[in-house]
Amino acid sequence: MPTCENSSQTDRFRYCREREIHVTFKIPAALRQQIKQSTSFNTCPLSSLRATCIATIEYPNYTNDVFSLDKLDVVLDNGALTVECGCRINGLDYVASMSWAERPLKNAMKRSDFRLEKIYTSNKLGNVQGFLFHTTRSSASVSTPLSYILKRAAPYATLSTIHLMLEFEADKPNQLQDLLQSPPDAFSEYLSSVFNQIIGRDLCKLYPLVFSSEYAKRLAEITCMIPTIARSIQRVIMRANHDSGPQHLCTTSPAALIARANLQAIASVTRIMRPTFTTMDDDPGADMKTDLMIGFYHSIKRNLFIQRHAKVNNTSTTDDDDQQVPMSYEDVADAWIVPDSATDHPVDDDLYMYL
Repeated sequence: MPTCENSSQTDRFRYCREREIHVTFKIPAALRQQIKQSTSFNTCPLSSLRATCIATIEYPNYTNDVFSLDKLDVVLDNGALTVECGCRINGLDYVASMSWAERPLKNAMKRSDFRLEKIYTSNKLGNVQGFLFHTTRSSASVSTPLSYILKRAAPYATLSTIHLMLEFEADKPNQLQDLLQSPPDAFSEYLSSVFNQIIGRDLCKLYPLVFSSEYAKRLAEITCMIPTIARSIQRVIMRANHDSGPQHLCTTSPAALIARANLQAIASVTRIMRPTFTTMDDDPGADMKTDLMIGFYHSIKRNLFIQRHAKVNNTSTTDDDDQQVPMSYEDVADAWIVPDSATDHPVDDDLYMYL
């Protein structure tokens, strides 16, 4: 199975991390019956299937702040994604050709806008099949939306490799091997549903910018308003800094003071998301706007939601914690609620409360 040790040691500019997903799949009674009818077996040799998915993520090498890495968007490196697929039967490596996995995996990846470019054997033993995919989308999956908002490159992580290990338990392993050499359509459809759950649901929830075009599209639609809102808040704060009129101070200063105090917290929490070069020394106002835009973006992503039974990339889902879709324009505009007076709630703002 994969390891991040080599990549993190040989490339001093990257930090590698792995995310594991384990899913156990039942063998439906209908599938058992179809296998019996479409083969010469008197019984279905397959008793259970357990899939392990390991996603390898490469991050910028922030060695002093590794606990903040999850705040970074995860996208693709030049639009490419490698999927390595292996198989075991009763714990023993399956060393024959895995051509039976190609069509189900290809169909599952197509749902997330990927096309297959190359197939290869990824280890010397020949028991791991490699598939090189490339996204058919143009931008969202290969560049973080935050970069477009800031109009300069923001730090991001990349999903480089997905390792899939299918572990079959079989009462008659020899019959299962024969089945894999020439799988019936029912078995291929079953594998398609397995890959659809792993990729279209589980991985899509973790890395929606990579696997969900709908998520990327709607997120871009919402976040395009962030610069305008941030610029308005910046002007309020800076105007309060220079206005000495008593009436203006009475109505604006409490909110401005609260905003200035919380901007420091926002900058601290979202520091890892900032571009390498900032304008703090040359233009404090522009640096304030950058903090506001990053803070808004981070807050919106943390507080997104999706209705139950929503469809993502043609894959029906029913989990409460399913992939999230951005809020409406009104929700974004309401993210900042400036109090009318010092007696009001000083902050009624997701950005302050959840950072």
